[in-house]
Amino acid sequence: MNGAMQLALGGPVVIKSIGPVNLYLFGTAAAAGCVAGLAAALALARRYGFAAEQVLEVAAPALLAGIAGARIGYVLLHWPDYRWDLAALWRLSEGGFFFYGGLAAGLLAAALAAGRRGMDVRRLLDVLAPGLALGQAVGFVGAQPGGRPGIAPWAVVIDGQSLHPFPAYAIVAAYGLFFVCWRLATRPGGVRPGRLFLAYLFLHGTGALLLGAWAAGERYAGLTAAQWAGLAVAATAGLLLYAGRRRTAAELLAAAAWLEPWVPDWRSRSAAGRAVRAAAWAGGLLLLLALFRARL
Repeated sequence: MNGAMQLALGGPVVIKSIGPVNLYLFGTAAAAGCVAGLAAALALARRYGFAAEQVLEVAAPALLAGIAGARIGYVLLHWPDYRWDLAALWRLSEGGFFFYGGLAAGLLAAALAAGRRGMDVRRLLDVLAPGLALGQAVGFVGAQPGGRPGIAPWAVVIDGQSLHPFPAYAIVAAYGLFFVCWRLATRPGGVRPGRLFLAYLFLHGTGALLLGAWAAGERYAGLTAAQWAGLAVAATAGLLLYAGRRRTAAELLAAAAWLEPWVPDWRSRSAAGRAVRAAAWAGGLLLLLALFRARL
């Protein structure tokens, strides 16, 4: 993308109207993200000993709780903007969701639903981790396009102001997290129950802390609310990973397997096979970035 891209914002973006019903870009991207994330979870379900029906039964309440939690979290963080206009609470098409609020509520609902059905909650969370990352990568296509002011060649211009295309950065980070989680989830032998999800939390929180430098929004002691939440999540997950580390010499040596996502298996795949896999992964990221670029 050469040069600053011109853009003017006039409220929620409507991509199509069907009678009195409007399809908003934000809502459509979020729905597509939910579908993509659920598809990833279903693809892993059998590997982790779950039937597709079990995953679907847990996903439904988790999704509803996640939407409610994300909205409530955002409203609480921006309460001065809503206290005199309570009707705005229900205008979901305008956006306004706090990811970590939705993550906490959705995971609580998923854990409760899984527990009632006698499912292994830690294994279920491992199954959901890659899909959470993929869903967020897809959902960022519909996010507000601007971040903090910046003069990078790929900046977007909104109302005459040059801004970093923060969602594009977030798409790259979330898709990269999906790649790492998927490779960990599908490597031979897998990982111990719950460790994959903790790794997801640690990496996501760290990414939120770093990416927040380019995000728009109010700062609290120098950081956005998402950065503070990401810091807390990464610290908690990191402590739990450390507390549950393997202690024997053999298990410590086995920790090197965490590098496996980055090491090709040269013995079991042909050069053509490796090229196809690499192209598929890269193509998915380029497609999301192209969709984000097309909306500008």
